[in-house]
Amino acid sequence: MRVKPIYRVIKDFYNWLLPLVVINILWVFMGFTLVLLPPATAALYETAHRAARGEGPRVTMFLQAVRRWLLRSWLWGVPTGFLLVAGFIALSVYSSMDSAFGPALTLATVLILLLLYMIQFYFWPYVMLQEKASFREAARNALFTTLGDPLLPLINAGLVLISLLLGLVLIAPIIFFVPVFSAFLGVYSLRAWLIHHDLLDAPDPDAN
Repeated sequence: MRVKPIYRVIKDFYNWLLPLVVINILWVFMGFTLVLLPPATAALYETAHRAARGEGPRVTMFLQAVRRWLLRSWLWGVPTGFLLVAGFIALSVYSSMDSAFGPALTLATVLILLLLYMIQFYFWPYVMLQEKASFREAARNALFTTLGDPLLPLINAGLVLISLLLGLVLIAPIIFFVPVFSAFLGVYSLRAWLIHHDLLDAPDPDAN
């Protein structure tokens, strides 16, 4: 249940190498604009969701999804950006405190940021599973999934962080596959987890 989604991501990335690389590069360039970062991120997860259901990813599919999520994705982008900025400001303030509470507050902030990151890992996959997208319900389900089985998102988050660190060192991986790898891993692992716990009845190769 934990390993099979990783294998599927690698296999599908190999089978769909060219379109996924192009989609990843488009996401990187859209991310530089900041304005297109939330819709591009949502489109990345929609592409992964449709691929998990057997529909081969296409660049046109990704661009159409960007247009669909152009405005609504900012309902996720604004609070996410605010929480990240507030968290890093809190870290800088607490880490420079001379008080004995400084280390404790710094650790608490790091743990909260880690929890938020783990919730983010499953937020968009849950959105894509809904017939009518509800960000509040997706965030709640992502929180419950994270608290119910923290090992799974920790393993997946660790894999993404490792690929991100390699990308920062080598530059090329982050341009060509890190974001799309993260999206596919989040979608595939959540579907496998839900099917394993009999919470998702939709046909999926992982169910066999």
